[in-house]
Amino acid sequence: MLPFCNLQVYERSSRISGGQGTLISLFPNGCKALNEADPEIVRKMRGFGITDTVASIVAPNGLQIGEWSLSTQMEKRYGQPMISIMWWDALRILSEALPEHCIHTGYECIDVFQDDDGAIVNFRNNNETNSVKTPLVIGADGIHSIVRTALFGEIPPRDNGRTMWRAVIDSSLCSHQALITGSLATQFNGRTIFIVNGVQGKLYWACSVEDTCCDGSTKFRSKDQKEMKERILEYFEGWDLAIDVVQ
Repeated sequence: MLPFCNLQVYERSSRISGGQGTLISLFPNGCKALNEADPEIVRKMRGFGITDTVASIVAPNGLQIGEWSLSTQMEKRYGQPMISIMWWDALRILSEALPEHCIHTGYECIDVFQDDDGAIVNFRNNNETNSVKTPLVIGADGIHSIVRTALFGEIPPRDNGRTMWRAVIDSSLCSHQALITGSLATQFNGRTIFIVNGVQGKLYWACSVEDTCCDGSTKFRSKDQKEMKERILEYFEGWDLAIDVVQ
């Protein structure tokens, strides 16, 4: 890591984990930052993700409209690729890049204060309060962020008018002819599906629906996975590609 950075990670859970149901795309600016810290991180990300693949725009029935080598073009222009990688692999690689003494688990952030010299973060750990003084705090603490609240006050979550379902499955479960090693996307009538296939033998899909095109019914939670699946299939009726990956 950069020799002048004393990085400390505080995690509320008892261990660093998560991300089993999603994928992230690391763009060239992110790769550049990680490469400055430790080139080995980017090398490992490449090994567990995909880069030199095709990105396609398709119609709801899977008919290809256009394609381009997005990551290859980005690497030629910016010197770093776009890497699609499963979030749990990215999280593991980033965690392993830090010495063990820099990762603190079981620490729940309870408040943050700022003064002229930096910031003070209070954590709860085993029913005890621990204070940390630091020049910089990066809060990656979710939709109910303590760090954001300390800066801007209470801000209620804002509904963006869209509901999304996503999953990671084995690539072998899907057989649609439009599926390639790479990404596919289609959007029509307030509905969108985005797919990345071929990352460590897995397929990531994300289906989203605007509330306005479904009379707001997407706002209601499904009572179980069976009902949720039935609803997605209903919203995407006639979309061959979406039906194939969801079923």
